[in-house]
Amino acid sequence: MSEQAHTADHHGDHEHEHRLMPHVLNLLALFVLTALTYGVALIHLGEPWADLVALAIAMLKASLVILIFMHVKESSGLVKVAAFSGFFWVFLFFFYLWADVVSRDTWTTFSPF
Repeated sequence: MSEQAHTADHHGDHEHEHRLMPHVLNLLALFVLTALTYGVALIHLGEPWADLVALAIAMLKASLVILIFMHVKESSGLVKVAAFSGFFWVFLFFFYLWADVVSRDTWTTFSPF
């Protein structure tokens, strides 16, 4: 048996059957969440709440894309750990950014002159 035939047989065992319906439902959910984001922007919830709601909806949409479209939901534990660690680092960076912004006494604008 040649090396290419052996490799093709080996990779054929690990293929998953992907149904269309979860992808269609995910796409519809993304459309609804996008419309909800637009609706929240029109409501004018106030200074911190509009941004927080928009970020929460964006995180939910990113989670749907990662879990369903990128097939992380069906993947091995190592892939799930890698995907979660990416989310963790982004959350950590946003937390430190938020902590920096709220700890400032005054707002200053940057001027290169």
